Amino acid sequence: MKLDSPIRLFAIACTAVAFSASTVQAQSPDGGAARKPPTVEERLDRMKKDLELSEEQVAKLKPILEDVQTKMTKLREEAGDDVNARREQGRKLWDEMRAKIDEVLTPEQKEKAEKLRSERRGSRPNADAGAKKD
Repeated sequence: MKLDSPIRLFAIACTAVAFSASTVQAQSPDGGAARKPPTVEERLDRMKKDLELSEEQVAKLKPILEDVQTKMTKLREEAGDDVNARREQGRKLWDEMRAKIDEVLTPEQKEKAEKLRSERRGSRPNADAGAKKD
């Protein structure tokens, strides 16, 4: 088969179009790769490791994380295309969650958690847009 046959060229073009369409679908609206939020178990594992949580603390934190995950999922579904409303309501949910989490942590763990939050905010693009304002 010749490399420049019309059928082969058409097949190559269709493959290229299909590949580029699937790549576009896998990106978030801002052009970056879409990523799925971590699960409750993934969050707990990271917190347990980073903050050296006791089993008692893990047991208290799990329902807090499950609650906020449920509320965030509902928010995403109900807010639709209103990005600003979703962002504002999401910030309120995260602030409430952080306050509940802080009630479970020791003063040392709270300090370490805030330091880790600051580091994560600083490593994200557009981190200032989501930073908590005092």
